[in-house]
Amino acid sequence: MTQTSVRYLGSRELHRELPRILEELNDSSTRLVLTIHSKPRAVIIGAEAFSSLVRQVCELDQKLGEELLDLTKTDSGKLSAEKQKEKEKEKARSSSKNLTKKPVKSRRKERSKVAG
Repeated sequence: MTQTSVRYLGSRELHRELPRILEELNDSSTRLVLTIHSKPRAVIIGAEAFSSLVRQVCELDQKLGEELLDLTKTDSGKLSAEKQKEKEKEKARSSSKNLTKKPVKSRRKERSKVAG
């Protein structure tokens, strides 16, 4: 694996030295940390390095997605029993909340009867 070089630079240096910095980014192992008021604000990498990084991430995301799909679904394509139970509990909770709340109109009628 290639050793990456990391260099910190301020926003003024970035503006003054942009052509040289862009040339420096042709090396795919170069990483530049842009600082503003001495605090890191961004990491700058070259287009080739970015493309390589995105390809790696996409492959990892695809594998992770497949693993998660396997974990959440059974062979028949249905949700696992655990997930089904969680969904049923959530439905029961939401329906019980709806039963305990009275509609706004009926609460107003009750208040007006008490007040009147």
